[in-house]
Parts: sequence; C-alpha cells; structure tokens
Amino acid sequence: MRRCVVLFAIVMLLLPGVCGASPAVRQMVTQDWPGDWDVRGADMQAVDAAALHTMATRIVAAGSPRVLGSAGPVAAGGDTVQRMRNAGWTAFAEDFSAACAAARKGHADKAVVLQVAYTASFPTTLSYTLLGRERQMFLPAAPAEARSICVPLDPGSDAPRWHATPELLRNDLRVESVSAVALDAAMHDRAVAVALFLDRIFYPYAASFTLPGGMLPLGDSGVNSSFFQSSIDGEHSRVRPSLLIAAGTEVAKTVTLAGEGEVRMDVSAAPLGVLSPVTLELLAERGGRRTSLWRESFDPAQDVDGAPWSMRAVRVPLRVAPGERVRLVLRAEAEGGEPGLPAGVGIVSGMSVTGVVPAAAPGRAQDIVVVVPDSLRAQTAYDQRLLRSGRGLARLMARPDTLTFTHAYSPSNTTTPSTNAVLHGRHLAEFPIFYYPAQPSNLFAYMRSHGYRTYCVTTNPYLIPRLEFYVDEYIYHFGIMHGEKLFKAAEEILARRDADGRPAFVFIQAMETHSPDAVGRVVSDCMDKPESLVQYMRHLGKKPFADMGTVTRVRQGQDMTLTNYKGASDAFEWNAQEAAVTVNGAQRLLMGTAPGGLVPFDDDVVLRSFDVRVEFGSAAMRGALSHVEVNLFREDGSSQMYAEARPIAEDGAEVTFRVNVSHMLRGGPDAVDVPLEAFTGPQVLQLHFDAPVSGRITVRSVARHTRSRQLVAFLDEAREMAAADPLPRGTPPTMKTGKQYPPEGLQHFRDGYRMKWMYFDAKFDAFLDALDARYGADGADGGVAMLYFADHGQSLGEHGVYGHGSSLYNQQIHVPLIVHVPGRFDGATRTVAGPVSTVSVYATLVDLVEGAGSELLRGASLLAAHGRAPQGVAFAQIDPREAPQRVAFMRADGKVVMDLGQGWTRLTANDAEERLLMAAPDLERAALWRAKWYRGLGSGAGAQAGRATTRLDVTLNQNLKALQDLGYVE
Repeated sequence: MRRCVVLFAIVMLLLPGVCGASPAVRQMVTQDWPGDWDVRGADMQAVDAAALHTMATRIVAAGSPRVLGSAGPVAAGGDTVQRMRNAGWTAFAEDFSAACAAARKGHADKAVVLQVAYTASFPTTLSYTLLGRERQMFLPAAPAEARSICVPLDPGSDAPRWHATPELLRNDLRVESVSAVALDAAMHDRAVAVALFLDRIFYPYAASFTLPGGMLPLGDSGVNSSFFQSSIDGEHSRVRPSLLIAAGTEVAKTVTLAGEGEVRMDVSAAPLGVLSPVTLELLAERGGRRTSLWRESFDPAQDVDGAPWSMRAVRVPLRVAPGERVRLVLRAEAEGGEPGLPAGVGIVSGMSVTGVVPAAAPGRAQDIVVVVPDSLRAQTAYDQRLLRSGRGLARLMARPDTLTFTHAYSPSNTTTPSTNAVLHGRHLAEFPIFYYPAQPSNLFAYMRSHGYRTYCVTTNPYLIPRLEFYVDEYIYHFGIMHGEKLFKAAEEILARRDADGRPAFVFIQAMETHSPDAVGRVVSDCMDKPESLVQYMRHLGKKPFADMGTVTRVRQGQDMTLTNYKGASDAFEWNAQEAAVTVNGAQRLLMGTAPGGLVPFDDDVVLRSFDVRVEFGSAAMRGALSHVEVNLFREDGSSQMYAEARPIAEDGAEVTFRVNVSHMLRGGPDAVDVPLEAFTGPQVLQLHFDAPVSGRITVRSVARHTRSRQLVAFLDEAREMAAADPLPRGTPPTMKTGKQYPPEGLQHFRDGYRMKWMYFDAKFDAFLDALDARYGADGADGGVAMLYFADHGQSLGEHGVYGHGSSLYNQQIHVPLIVHVPGRFDGATRTVAGPVSTVSVYATLVDLVEGAGSELLRGASLLAAHGRAPQGVAFAQIDPREAPQRVAFMRADGKVVMDLGQGWTRLTANDAEERLLMAAPDLERAALWRAKWYRGLGSGAGAQAGRATTRLDVTLNQNLKALQDLGYVE
C-alpha cells in the first residue's frame, strides 16, 4: 500500500527557518479543498505546534523581558494508571499550579507571560485564562531536551492547570522551571496572538501530537472537537475539515454556472503575528476584473464571551448568465505582520457552490458502509432464537455475495484500542500509548486518497475526532439509543454522491448494545419514538395496534392534599378549597401527598410524563425559584424515583413544569430496575428557592400523559422473547467497579442486553430497506458493500464477570463479522469457520479498492476466504489500562491466554465455556512463539510510531515464516 496523502489543507507562513517548506501542502490544497482550488500569494510552509511555540519564545526574547519571579522544578510522580485515574499525575498537576502561583507572587494583578521549560515523552495540554475566557494550549512532546513555552495570563487570573491526561499510559514528565515575565506592550500583544492561535487551531488534541499535512477538523462551535475537553452542544455535532488562509494569500476556483447560484461556507479567523482584526473577502473575477461579493472582519480583541470565535454561516448569491464561467477568489487580509509572519489567518469550513454545471461523472465505484454495533458479542448476535428470518442481521447474512465469519475476534476488549487497531491495520502492541493519534496511514485517509468521501457517524463519545481525523465529516449524536438517527444520516450521505460522482465511505458506530443493559432503555425509547416502535413490532412479527398515541388526563389541584413531608419542609399551610400553599419566609418546601395523590396509576395505561401547573403569588417569588423536584416512593419507603421538573411554559406568574418518566432516576438499595407501578407510596412535590419567600403558591393541576396497556403487553412479550438465555444454575454474584450484582440482577442485565440488541436489529433492518430502495435488492448500480462487525463484546455474568474491558474471555472479544460485496463471490453465501481478527478490515478494504493486498498491514484480506479463514489465528490484547501485557491467542483447536509480564499461561477450549485444557503442547508451543513475535512489535514503538513497518517487523515476520514452513505455526 502506498503512503496516503493527507487531503486536509492548511495555508500559512511562519518565521523563516522555523519549519522547512512543504510543497505537498500546495498540492493538497489544489486537490481537495473541496477540489481544484488554486493557491496564490506566497510559498507555503509546513506547520506544527512546536514551531509556533518557538515563535512565541522568540517574541518574548525580543520584548525586553523582565523576570518577576521563578519556581520549580516539578516532576510527575509515578506513571501507574488504573482506568481513567492516576493519583501521581493529579499530584503533579497540583504542584505545577502551585509553582505558577509562586512565580507570580506579588504580581498576580499584572498581565504577565509565564515561561515554562518542560520535558515530556508524549504530548499533553494545559489550560489558562486569557481575554476573560479559559484557553487550551497544546504541548508537543519533548523527550530529549527541555522545550520552552509561553503562556500569557490575564491580571488576577488563576494559575494554569496542567492536564495530566491519564489515558496516556506513561509520560516521563518534568517541568524544569517556571518564570513570570513582563514584556513591553507590543510584544505582549504578539505573544497573546500566538497563544490565541494555538488555542483556536490546536485545541486541545486535534493537533494530534503531529500535524501530517496540517489537517484541521473543526466542530460546530468553531473549535477543534474533543468530547471531554471541548463542547459538543445539544444532541448533535458535526466536525468537518477546514481551510486556513494566511493573510496575504488567496485561493481561487473557476466554475461554470447554470444560472443563479450560491456560495455557502462557515467562516471565522484567528490572529497570529499581531493582535489585529482579520478580514475575509470573496470576489468574483471575470475578464481580469474583480468584484467584491462579500467581506467581513473578525476582531480577536473583542473576544470576551467567546461569541466572535463561533463559525459564522455565510450565504453569498451568484447572479450570472447561464453558462458563464466565473473565477471565485477567497482571500484573507490583516494589518501588521512581517516577511514570513502573517498577521493572522482566515478559517473557512463547509465550502460549497450551488448552481454549478456538473462535470462529466467519472466511473462509479461502490459505496462502502461499515456498521459497528458497540459491545455486540457473537454469542448474542448469532443466537438463532433472536435472529429474525429475512430481517436485520439475518437478512444481511443470507444475501448473495456474503461471507459470515463465525469465529472473529476484536483486537482488544474496549472501544478505543480496538478502533485504533482496526483503523490503522496494526496490532495493539504497536501503539505506544492508549489514545494513540491517527496517522497518515489511517483508514479514512487511505479511502480519501482513493477518491472516496469519508464520514464517521456515531453515538459513541469515545470516537472523538482524534481517532478519526481524516474524514470529510464527523457526525455525533448524543444518547446511546439513537441508532436510527445514525442510519438516517448515512442515508442522506449516500444520496449526496450524485452531486459529484464520488463514492462514499461511511463508518457507523452505534451504542444500543452498550451497557447499561436495562430493559427500561428500550421501553422509554419506544415511548418516545413511535416510528422506532413500529419498526420493532414489525421486526418481531407483530402488527402495530391502533391506540399508540398519547392520552392526557388532568387532576385539578382541589383534589389534592399536600402536607409537610416528614417534617422536612419549611412551614406552610395548605388550603384544599383553593389548592393553595401559604408560606412566610420559606426557602424549602417538601409537600407530600398520600399514595397516588399526585400521580395516580391506572390499570389500563402506562405513564409517559406528567406536568405540574403552579401559580406563584408574585413575580419576586417566581424569580427566586431555584428548581422543582418530584419524588415517588415505594410503599415501604425503601427506594424512590426522582427527577427535576423542567419548566416548559410560562404565562405571567403561572409556570408549567414537566417530568419525563424515562428520565427519572432510581435511588435506594435496589440492585435491579423496579417497574414504575411499584412506587405506590408517598409522593412529594419539592419547591426550592434561592432566598426566603412569602405569599401564596397555587397548585393548579397535574396533567398525566399516558400510553395504553397494549404497549405494555407488547414490551412484556418482547422481553420474554429476549429472556431465553437464563444464567447457568449456581452462577455466583458478580463484581464490577466495586459493586456486587446478585444472579437476579445479572439476569435482568442479560434480558436488557438481548432486548436492546433485537431493538437495534430492527433499526438496522429499516436501514437495509433504505439501501434496497436506493441500490436495488439485487445490488444493481454496483450496489453498496458492507462490513458489519463489533468493536468488542460484553460479559453478562459468565465466569463471574460483567461488562467489558476487564478480561479476555470470549464474551468480551468474540464478535460478529459479516462481509457483503455485491458481485464479488459469484452470488454465493458462505459461512467461514476458523479464527480471524477484525484487524483484517483495513486489508480487506485495500483489496476491495485496489484489488490487491498490502504487506504493510497486519491481517489478510477477508475477501480471499472461500470456506476457510485466511489467517487461521487471531490475537487480542486486554485494555492496556487493566493489564498492559495480557494477550490471547485463538486457533481452531484452542485458546491460550498469556501474561507476557508475569509469565503465566492458561490453555482453554475456544468456545463460550472455555474449559481448561490439561495438555495441548502443539497449541502452547505455537502460542509462545506467536507471543514473542507479538511482544516484539512493541519494541521501540514510540520511536517508530510514524513508520508503516520496522526492521524488527521484517525480522520477526521472517522468523514466523520459518516456523510456518516447519509446521510449528499455522
């Protein structure tokens, strides 16, 4: 496989000598943003965060620096990581903040620049306050010698905080010194400009430790997106590659319009050399003359509340004669700067031009869809009691030109390491750190380099763009039960290809089968989504019933009796005739009713939500209200359901608050979910105020929104269908994260997991309907190729384990894998036995796109399978945060689990029970040789991170080939 060209574009100038020129950048801009745009104005330079930090250091040195105070050194204490916690790193972060405060002592009220000299094996970030808002600064690795960074601070701001990034398994980190420096005003402003640029462009990990080609994925808010340290607002976020245009440069494109058209883009800007406004302008060029179509300035000095930094949607009309050719020019301007150092950059994302006469369509390649249900284990996916004939996964498996691999294994037992391994075609041992950044050999980059538009569509927050940088668009939906939204987004993406003829590569990862495994997840989703409910019913062979709508029933306030609940409330008087509460200096009201007095339960309905309408005696009382809460207790008071009631409507001093039952939380010792109808004890309406209030509060009514018992009956039947997998008798209680689950609780989880899987399968079946409508059920128009596999599995009490990420039992690594390529297998439908790894997905797609394999990738193409697994063996490694050197080796005749650090080995049968094998010398000998090869892959991994293969790889592969020739290893 040839090296992939990264097709994200960045146009920028830096100080001479800081970075070498990169001719490929011009080529990338020309090729892919979004195609045939020319770059004019200056030669472009390669860009990385280290160069910008060097620039800031030079600016400080030229600013007549006066050292006000110093502190340090500070060293990281230990590198032991347990999941997402690292006490040693936390202590380091606190010590660093203390050192910064010490360096500023006596000068905290001044605008200063902190100079920090540090060494670090791997990159990290720190946060600080500048121009009234928190900023992030990306810090490149500095393993050999100390690197100096400059952090400008607002007067009176808190000390910077170093992000310990505990997901990085090890980081030899040391701060040599911290100095507070005062600069002259002009140079201080220039240091601020560089810091703002680092925050804007490299925030916080999107620089990805390296900058291959200077890719820039921007989120909706206009900053690089990270689920944990950036903002994904609301339920939906999109991330797209964006172009940076240095002040003094421009890009241009010639188009032929069919008539009226429009330029659409999202724009922003960032300073670099000086703290000055940056102007973007779009011009039309005809016959050598230019006409300005749109012009806007962005002033970073106005950046106080963050609003100016948001990407602004721009729509510019184009009015020309049909068939007229127009050259569109987009340029950036800024005052100041100097040779080799622009004053700022313009940022443009989502550029498109409508009304363009389309070019002749190229030959059509197959669209490719990858579907990855999170945590779906093969034991459940292939269970014939759950598969619905002719529907969902069973429908895909039965299609012509389809291979079903019955013994496929994920490279690890959690999402991040498995996904990284799949997207790079490498084993986990080859990644030096847990959150290893995407490389130029990333699968998305490869597909882009071969003419595909690439998309990542997910509800999984762990699939942040630092794993999937190289996409045309990254779409995230908040909430694990939204698989139907992912499939709908994929349908829309696949419909777009007609605009330019480019095929689509769509990577979908859904979360329905991820824990928590609660039946209530499906119940509440069916209540909220009638369309998904109908799909689910049809999937299970049931006819939708007529009464599926919402019924509203109202109870008037005069029918209630409210009392001081257990004396826990401030004093109040209840007037039943007027349904009014009178208070005098009350701040906390807990108003209890008898069972069913607030929200009664009926036999023929199931509660979906309820509204409480309250009138406050004065605007001051309403203004002082902090929040409203509702509590429903069990009869014996052992546990409760509770939720905050959200205001949904206001009319003067009258407010309507709503509680969604699906959002209510359970409190108390119950180990399993309890039906809502079991909470037949006292009910409490709580009103909390920020300050004492006096006057009248009238409870006007409670409106109950319900669904019929027909829905309840169907969901009960659906659960019974999913409950055909009881735990073995004598199953012991299971521990997870310090909590013990009794067998009945585990059975509830098993039922919930299988029910969620069938529910997701119904959504997948609807997606197949949409694909058939577009491509034809027989794969006409080239069809759409599909790979369906899981990132890892899920334990549900087997072997005393629940969840994933904790063991290498088959429940956590044995996953479904189906490959469907219309026209590839002569119409055959095959089941392939024998172990394979999903690491082979990359090699499979290379084979599909190029018709050839690649020696630089692990695994072999699955397209070559004709009734036999192409590898015959598979490797998996436990989540390295749990046990960094524990691996499993799977072969048809058995399985070997080894701890390469502690030196122990366990031989078992390769099935769900994994019974111990007393003697299997051939299996053990082959596994030990494989283990040496696998462990060798990690030698020098950090130094070799950017290379596709290493000398050690070649040596080990040669040794492995010799062993295969001797018959020791398959």
